[in-house]
Amino acid sequence: MPFELNHPEFSFQSQRDWQQVATGTQEAMQLHCGETLTMVTLSMDEVSPTKGDLEPFARQVLAARKRAYLEAARELMAGGQEPQVTIDRESVEPHESALGCLMSFEGMHDGKSFVGYFGVLTRRKILHVFVETPVAFLPGRRGMFQEVVAGFTPKLP
Repeated sequence: MPFELNHPEFSFQSQRDWQQVATGTQEAMQLHCGETLTMVTLSMDEVSPTKGDLEPFARQVLAARKRAYLEAARELMAGGQEPQVTIDRESVEPHESALGCLMSFEGMHDGKSFVGYFGVLTRRKILHVFVETPVAFLPGRRGMFQEVVAGFTPKLP
């Protein structure tokens, strides 16, 4: 069953069935796909970066998102163990409209899940899309991240 979500700041379309999950906060929205057990967390921050190139600011945002993910993974580990997380793809590049920057990373939390982050930075906001798919979904964990990103359309600026 096709899924479509229209928000004032973005839209999301998918051929999969997604259910909105209560988050208890207005700052984030979560979607769950029962077929793949993928969880998507969407959030937005208002920003006003200094004039000039957005890329250095985007690199700082990406580094902060990676740190936040690693901290969250660490909290889930029993007995203070360090999570085995490998980030193997990372990028910051200008948006084709020249109105912002695209940021992303992909990685694996060993034995747990595939993770991916996609962000869009403009002069007034950062849209965050975080995708996590359990390792049990063998047909395409990395593919789920790419599928979600392909269905996500930010509304710029």
